[in-house]
Amino acid sequence: FDALHALQSLDPKYDRIQLLGIIQADPKYVQLLKSNRLVIGCRLCLTAESIHMFATNAWQELFAVLKAERKWLELFAVTFEHLLVAITTIPGDVPLMVDHLGAFAPRPTMRSYMSFLQVLKMRQGPYMLKGPGYRTSWNADEVSPFLAVAADHLDRGWILLSCTDAPYVRLADRDRPPSATWALEWVDRLQNSVGGTFGEQATNALIQCTSIKDNFS
Repeated sequence: FDALHALQSLDPKYDRIQLLGIIQADPKYVQLLKSNRLVIGCRLCLTAESIHMFATNAWQELFAVLKAERKWLELFAVTFEHLLVAITTIPGDVPLMVDHLGAFAPRPTMRSYMSFLQVLKMRQGPYMLKGPGYRTSWNADEVSPFLAVAADHLDRGWILLSCTDAPYVRLADRDRPPSATWALEWVDRLQNSVGGTFGEQATNALIQCTSIKDNFS
């Protein structure tokens, strides 16, 4: 934020730039969620311990603030089991953003993934799958079945693909971290793979499903 303010002091043209960010999900940051309009949500790395804390008053207050402020709770799960438990435990009206399409490596079975999508659709609040998808596999053809199924089923949700944690995250099966350019080109390959493999209907569903709200586009 300090760097942006410095730029804005040099030239008014930078006044139109906004930085939107996700902070750590922790009850001690509730006031920051309330007061900072540039914070659009908070991110939680799911563990058995963090899920156990959801029933405490502090976490229930955090969930209530996210709902009232219409800000996202971003879930990162290393195990698919933790993700399923969290989605069914977190109040259904809290806006949820599920990282890595909900299919972080090792990939779940397609049957398990379909069950996850059905549980997600039952929530009353908004929900979103966040990509880009190469943390599932760097081979776009291996990720496209998950994306096609999600695009076809999440009629009320969104899928955000044009995003990346490159260049600072190394992929498990590659020698070097990907560049941001590589990551965004990979997203194009993924979308092309969905259309080429699953046809026009899946492509249209993906286009419809990726119509993100203006402030997330």
